[in-house]
Amino acid sequence: MPKNESLVPYFKNWLDIGGRHFDTAFIYGDEAILGKFIATQTTVRRSELFVTTKIPGPLGYDRTIELVLNHTIPKLSKINMLLIHFPCIAGNNGQCPAQKEARLSTWRAMLDLKYKYKVVAAIGVSQYEKEHLEELVGMEMPEVNQHLFNLGVHDESLLHFAKQHHTLIEAYSPLRSQRDGGIGFDNPALVKMAALHKKSVPQVMLR
Repeated sequence: MPKNESLVPYFKNWLDIGGRHFDTAFIYGDEAILGKFIATQTTVRRSELFVTTKIPGPLGYDRTIELVLNHTIPKLSKINMLLIHFPCIAGNNGQCPAQKEARLSTWRAMLDLKYKYKVVAAIGVSQYEKEHLEELVGMEMPEVNQHLFNLGVHDESLLHFAKQHHTLIEAYSPLRSQRDGGIGFDNPALVKMAALHKKSVPQVMLR
């Protein structure tokens, strides 16, 4: 059985319940099986789907171009949005000022992938803090910054800066549990608000 073949029923179920956005990444190891599924499924036209994938951090200009053209595109065929997955190659909780030049050269590669090579429709970043976005001022800014954002965990200064520069904050883990720093579904204020508007607590949280 090919790697991650077991994901196919979940992909199919996602389409069956109305899902149209697939979010993958180089480090997830499922780009190839997702690309194969999209190419062979007959439920939904490709034009109705939106596929996001991510390169694993600031790889530098040449490596970014090579990875996307020679590895990512052959797997997925079409990319709606490409993100830089992390501001640092090795993590370190975002503390990687020495990698500034790598971030800048990687972003220049992202711009070329969009405008010169025309292989991606939209470009952005993921898990970039305000200081990482500030490095890009003077260049075309990311269209999206995919970042942890929910009622319990959010950075208002990052949100304000992003809005100023027309970068959309795309929240991941928007329903993060109380155990993980979020707000629980049993929060009294949320329960009361949900009942008032005849909605579920998760719907209120997302709104």
